Amino acid sequence: MRGRNLVLVWFVFVIFTYFGASTTSDAAEVYHLTGFRSAEFGMTEAQVQKAIEKDFNVGSKEVIRGDNPGEKTSYLDVPVMNLLPSGGEAHVSYIFGYQTHKLIQINVGWGAAAGTDGVPATLKTLAEAANQLRVYLLGVGYRPDSIMANRRMPDGRIVVFRGLDADNRGAALLLTGGAPEKPAEAKAPDIKAELPKPGLELSYIVDIKNPDVFHAPSAGPDKATPSKP
Repeated sequence: MRGRNLVLVWFVFVIFTYFGASTTSDAAEVYHLTGFRSAEFGMTEAQVQKAIEKDFNVGSKEVIRGDNPGEKTSYLDVPVMNLLPSGGEAHVSYIFGYQTHKLIQINVGWGAAAGTDGVPATLKTLAEAANQLRVYLLGVGYRPDSIMANRRMPDGRIVVFRGLDADNRGAALLLTGGAPEKPAEAKAPDIKAELPKPGLELSYIVDIKNPDVFHAPSAGPDKATPSKP
């Protein structure tokens, strides 16, 4: 099973908060993000299973179910060929919330983001796929005040697109495979560092501010230890 699953609930949250994103808008005509193809946010696992079989013409045995022990969410994952003209094999993951057990996020990954063992995708083909998706996402109707495109993060990943809909549901497109930024004073290493494997990830999330994932209780002070004067 793909090792990359599914801490991305929190990573998409970071994409929105790291660069800042307003969650208020006066726009009257803004896109409403409801899910991915036939799968809609709020569906149960059984309902999403039927949507997957309808959308991709696959049997139930081709859909893998798993759990994320850290976030205490569950997911359904299905491989899909030719989802885009370029990009190669994709994996579509449907994530179900910790408390609601309803669909809260969809991730579509290519290359390293798909965790496949087949022919690796190249950064060029994934960049082409990213450009296609960016054009689509920019034209859908996400809130203009929330949109960011082609922003490089310090670790080399590129936020190709990030935007919010009228209900503060988010879409994010992330491209990996580039070199991280170097501090101005850093010296060039003697050995060329190995770049991360190219990957492309499209995520749709229902609640960017309060994702339905497990939150470990914060450790408070030891009440048995008396405080010093």
